[in-house]
Amino acid sequence: MALESTTYIDGLVATNPTGTDPRSQGDDHIRLVKSAVKATLPNLTGAVTSTHTELNLLDGVTATTTELNYNDVPTLGTVESSKTVTADAVGTTKNLKTQKQTEIVNPIGTISTATAIDFSLGNVATAVMTSGGSFTLTNPPTSGIYGKIKLILTNGGTGTSIFPATVKWAGGSTPTLTTSGIDIITLETIDAGANWYAVLDGADFS
Repeated sequence: MALESTTYIDGLVATNPTGTDPRSQGDDHIRLVKSAVKATLPNLTGAVTSTHTELNLLDGVTATTTELNYNDVPTLGTVESSKTVTADAVGTTKNLKTQKQTEIVNPIGTISTATAIDFSLGNVATAVMTSGGSFTLTNPPTSGIYGKIKLILTNGGTGTSIFPATVKWAGGSTPTLTTSGIDIITLETIDAGANWYAVLDGADFS
């Protein structure tokens, strides 16, 4: 008699029983099929209504049970290591309305040499200028995407030619910055940093 031995469904042989097997041993095949089904699906206690397409969506998923149970971003986390919501995810949101907004501050510190204002580290930057210091502007958004940096600069007037040539001021003239106090400057780009349009929002907050 061609009767296989298996615990789970994948061990069942589709060609068994053969046409020459005695009918009296057919119950062995039936018991084997029932045993394999129950062992393979031990936790099913009701009807499964998912289609094969829906079940196949889980193929390749490596999430833990805890991760699958997340249903809100604050619980999940927004850092790339969360593996579900990445920090660099980019999309387009229309009609955005918020009640409270905060921004990450990039504290650059004291500047005495050429130092980058890295757009990817935050849209608000603080710095203290000393003699010999200057800025470069790195990691702007791609062309066609608007990007803005708010620079809160202390003692900006102590440096000479502190901004690169890509920074453009109204009328082509760089304003005089404060040597002992705080100036607030806005830098805006729409062409991947080829041009940064600068405005002195306020000077000598001392």
